[in-house]
Amino acid sequence: MLNFYQYRSLPSLALAIYRAKFMPRVKIPVLSGLIANTIRSAYFGGRIEVFKPVVKDGYLYDVNSLYPSCMLNDMPAGIPTYVYKPCLDTFFGFAEADVVAPNIRKPFLPRRIEGRTVFTLGSFRG
Repeated sequence: MLNFYQYRSLPSLALAIYRAKFMPRVKIPVLSGLIANTIRSAYFGGRIEVFKPVVKDGYLYDVNSLYPSCMLNDMPAGIPTYVYKPCLDTFFGFAEADVVAPNIRKPFLPRRIEGRTVFTLGSFRG
C-alpha cells in the first residue's frame, strides 16, 4: 500500500504506482555524470507554432498528443554504454551525430542556443 502523502507530485505518485503494480522486479538505474548529461541534452519541449496546412487531393490529419501513442513503443532502458561507430541497421538508443539540416522552409531539427530551443538550418552537432 502506498502512502499518497509521501509523494510531492502526481507524476512521482504515478511512477510509484506503476513500479509497485506493474514492474516490481525491474530496477530503473539512476544516471548521473557525463552519460546522464548527454542523454538529457537530447530531450526538447514541444514545438508550438501555427501552420496553415495546404493539401491538394489528399487527407489532412491533426494529432492532439503524440505522447500517449509514443509510450506504446520501446524505450532504451538499462545501464547505458557508449558505442562508437554502431551498426545503424540494429542500433537502438541515443546517438550524437553531425547533422546537415537542408535549406527547407520549416526546419524541424531542434537545438539549444543560449538556453533557447531553436530550429535552424546548416551544419551542427546534436
